[in-house]
Amino acid sequence: MPFPGNSYVYNFPVKQNNVFQAVNAFQPAGSMQNGFPDPIVASIPSNGIINAGAGGLNNAAFFHVRPDMHEGSLHTYNVAFQRELPAKFVLDIAYVGNRSTNVQTQFNENAATAIGAPASNVNLYRPLFGPFGKTADVTVWIPTRETYNSLQTKFDRRFSNGLLVTTSYTLGNAMSYTNGDSNSGIATPADLERSWARTDQDRLHSFNVSFLYQLPVGPDRRWLRDGPLSQALGGWQVSGFITAQSGLPINFTANGNNLHAPANTQRPNVSGTPTVLGNVGPGVLWFDTSVFSAAVPDAWGTAARNGVLDGPSYKNLDMTVAKLFSFPHGIKGELRADMFNVLNIPHFDRPSGNFDSPNFGQITAVNDSNGGLPDQRSMRFGLRLMF
Repeated sequence: MPFPGNSYVYNFPVKQNNVFQAVNAFQPAGSMQNGFPDPIVASIPSNGIINAGAGGLNNAAFFHVRPDMHEGSLHTYNVAFQRELPAKFVLDIAYVGNRSTNVQTQFNENAATAIGAPASNVNLYRPLFGPFGKTADVTVWIPTRETYNSLQTKFDRRFSNGLLVTTSYTLGNAMSYTNGDSNSGIATPADLERSWARTDQDRLHSFNVSFLYQLPVGPDRRWLRDGPLSQALGGWQVSGFITAQSGLPINFTANGNNLHAPANTQRPNVSGTPTVLGNVGPGVLWFDTSVFSAAVPDAWGTAARNGVLDGPSYKNLDMTVAKLFSFPHGIKGELRADMFNVLNIPHFDRPSGNFDSPNFGQITAVNDSNGGLPDQRSMRFGLRLMF
């Protein structure tokens, strides 16, 4: 398959890199006058087999490209019902889903394939430890599956008489072996199906409304078409975007040393569903942590990946107020004020799900889904002329 990236070209012995550095920060590494130093070329045997035990290669992490890799398959399906309603409204109800197979996902080929190795040799169950004594990771890509199923509804009003409304609601579920990013890798190589769960970005409910309303006043509107009052009140419009979403799943993890299975992720035990306390900030709990406990040695914790509790919900309102002008010779103008997060609702990140962290159960950061932009209420003013 045409590999989606260039990882395979960085593997020894396909490509060799030389880096020449100065002795210290006050001396140059070399000069163009003297030319580059002679490259240091690794000696590769004629049979192409490199002794991994030499030069520390046996303890180096590798990336292995399987020769039987091939493109995955994506099947999408949907069925929809649409109904026109009075007052120019339209209702859409649809089932939308897809299923992916042979999705190439990162996997540690040298992770322990079973838990409970003897404490005297925790690497015993690493596949490459027995034949080669290798304890370092070997990243490979394996075929997995992903699914998405959703109920999607829309309740829209086409723009007419100064009013436009678009409303959508989605009840969805996305499942995979990783947190929605194939580069994150599978967390439990010793039990692959234990990693089958909701993706890290899966939101059960998502509700969105966008609207635009123009005052019915002004030269081209129904009321007050002439006069000073028409000029003052005409051309005003307000628009906005409302978002309300349920929280993202919390990924609960714990120290994996008691699994005795290197490169496998452990999770704590949990009794029931934790009570949401709702406190925010360092030193206070967003959820009740007393229902969690450490797993016994050589056993998986009972907390399922992304299957115990969701983090804080997300609510936001953005609005724009604008005044439209008309000038002679077809020139038009617009004065507008854009207001982001009008209600100044804090958008908090998920609480820490690391059982062994001192911040376990605490929210110490805000949601970064805004692309790193300030999340608090902000305003922007603009004036535009079109001619």
